[in-house]
Amino acid sequence: MEVVTEGSAMTRHNALDSWTHEVVSAFPCLSRPQATVLALYSFGAILADRCGLSSVVLMLVRVLGVGYSTQPFEGGLTISQGIVV
Repeated sequence: MEVVTEGSAMTRHNALDSWTHEVVSAFPCLSRPQATVLALYSFGAILADRCGLSSVVLMLVRVLGVGYSTQPFEGGLTISQGIVV
C-alpha cells in the first residue's frame, strides 16, 4: 500500500487534471459533469487496481485528501468538496 504524502498528492492532482482534460476531449458528446465523473472513476480505478465503487472511492479519498460520507446524496455516495460519485 502506498502512503500518499503532500507532494505526491499534488502530483496526482495534476495527473487527474490532465486526465480529466483528456476525457473531456475524447468524449465531446458528454456534458462536462459526466466527463468529470468518468475521469474521476477511471482514474480511481487505475490507482486502486480495482473497479468496485468502494475501492475507487476509498482510493480517491486518499489521493485527493478529502473526506467522504456513506449517507445517500442524490442517489450516490458523496466525497466532500462537491465531487459526487
